[in-house]
Amino acid sequence: MPKKALARRQRPAGRPRALPVASQPGPADAQAVTLRTDSGASAIISLGTDLQRAAMSWSYTVRNRRRWASQETVREQQAHRCVAELEGLGVELGKLGIEGASLIEVSIPYTREQEGWEARVFPWEYVLSAATRGLRSGPLTVVRHLRRPALPVATAGGTAGAAAVIVESAPGALRQAYSFESERRLVESNLGLSCVPLIDPTRERLRQAIAANQPAVVHLSGIDVHQAASLMSLPPAPDHGDGFLLSDENGAPDVVSALDLAALVTAAPRKPLLFACNAYHTAARISALAVAEGCQAAIGFQDEFDDGLAEMFFTSFYAAWSRLEHDPLPAFRWAWNDLRARRRDLKGTGIVLWTARSVLDRPAPARAASGAERAQESPSEVREGNARDLMDVEARPCPSLNYSLLHNNRDLFQTFRIRKPKPGRIRGVEIEVILHVGNETFPYRATVDLLEPVTEIRERIRVPLTSALSRSLRESVHTVVYASVCWNGQTVYRNTERVTLLPPDEWQDDDENRIWLPSFVLPRDPAVLEIVDSAERYLKALRDDRTASFDGYQSIAPGAQDPSEAVDLQVQALWASLSFERRLGYINPPP
Repeated sequence: MPKKALARRQRPAGRPRALPVASQPGPADAQAVTLRTDSGASAIISLGTDLQRAAMSWSYTVRNRRRWASQETVREQQAHRCVAELEGLGVELGKLGIEGASLIEVSIPYTREQEGWEARVFPWEYVLSAATRGLRSGPLTVVRHLRRPALPVATAGGTAGAAAVIVESAPGALRQAYSFESERRLVESNLGLSCVPLIDPTRERLRQAIAANQPAVVHLSGIDVHQAASLMSLPPAPDHGDGFLLSDENGAPDVVSALDLAALVTAAPRKPLLFACNAYHTAARISALAVAEGCQAAIGFQDEFDDGLAEMFFTSFYAAWSRLEHDPLPAFRWAWNDLRARRRDLKGTGIVLWTARSVLDRPAPARAASGAERAQESPSEVREGNARDLMDVEARPCPSLNYSLLHNNRDLFQTFRIRKPKPGRIRGVEIEVILHVGNETFPYRATVDLLEPVTEIRERIRVPLTSALSRSLRESVHTVVYASVCWNGQTVYRNTERVTLLPPDEWQDDDENRIWLPSFVLPRDPAVLEIVDSAERYLKALRDDRTASFDGYQSIAPGAQDPSEAVDLQVQALWASLSFERRLGYINPPP
């Protein structure tokens, strides 16, 4: 990512300014996006090339958030860019009444899928939240309203006797790696409707199930075409856009376009009150088109999202939705704020709520208006029962481990979570993990209480670093990790899996692990001091300052246009020393 924060741009002549608008967009606004806050202020952004450029640029930025989301200075730079971008598009944040607002509705016109795509692709949730962070004291909810032409559709008026169709789709070889049974149990336990499960349906099976049950809710779990492309060789979606995998008649993956999928889930005369898709890249087209085809509300994800957090979100959302008169807005706010309170690693992510009607132009139901405290009841105590019915465990260790990962407090497991589909507190769940290294064993033991539907254990598991073998390896060796989960004398989970221990001087050269390369540079190594000494003269020349010296990150200047410039010059000086004074050569790694 570029380190220079974009300077605030002067608004070019001819670009729209933020103007007050009526509560209902008029004919002049038919090709414009309307931003409205619950404090009563509003602004207009025109569709066109400016928004198209911004949509593509910010979609790329958000999709690559792993590179910058953990760095506070870079997050601040991105927030300044968000402000500049909105100002360039004609939005004056000072006139939006952000100080007294907790909700921004982004009202987007819809005529057909090929038109106005930029407004549906733009990551409004991140950009608006980041740009207004310094103007508000509380959390901000962003909701998207699809201004579609009036459609003669019959929508389910209530949920009495209604059903929910729950689709689990991992066709072909994907079924060996993916199971959605635990998610289905969580949804069924909290939704409060009779549920019709569909496992790996074809297009025709899905259409028939929707037509026969006329569900109030359609919940899809599965794999979108972008994730599928990284997992297996598949052709792109027929319209070269977003899509979802269903099964064909032979059980192989069938790439279904967003438009075709929207037609399938709205195949009944009565359209669903709610469509939810727990898959990557489902917000911009799949969820939006479901609303365009008649759904009253839809939920999707801007791009990638942690599977465990997604399960937590939907569990909280459905529990609130079933108690708050099936109103998606308060349930969405409750579930999203609940997720924010639990986790800190949500920077840049986006869960998107689309609505067919403006949430600002209708009164909130009385029960929903009483507050989100009604959304979750006080849990009862679970003291006995079959442990395997009360909880299930998903545990998958990292296939390769090395000393630097453990030294940097990284996780031993890719996934370790316990799901509790039924309400109630379960106390005293015993967890044991043992890493075997040579003749030594390194255990982790803990007792946890389960209150939430999904409890993440992965980040709690840590093992000692005192093994002589792990620090002296010269070649990779295979060992095992043992894990067990027990409750009330019953074994819920027990498994032993093979893992690979890498030598201390090896690491995985990929986007996730590349950042640990500096772990192999030991500060007290004489070679480091020698290189720093020889690099000082290059630093003095680069900074044109005979007193310049290496002070590391102390030289960051938060108020400067480029806060990290002095750090960059230090790195440049070190590289100059290595390049000009050392005879460096590339050596192929061993087999």
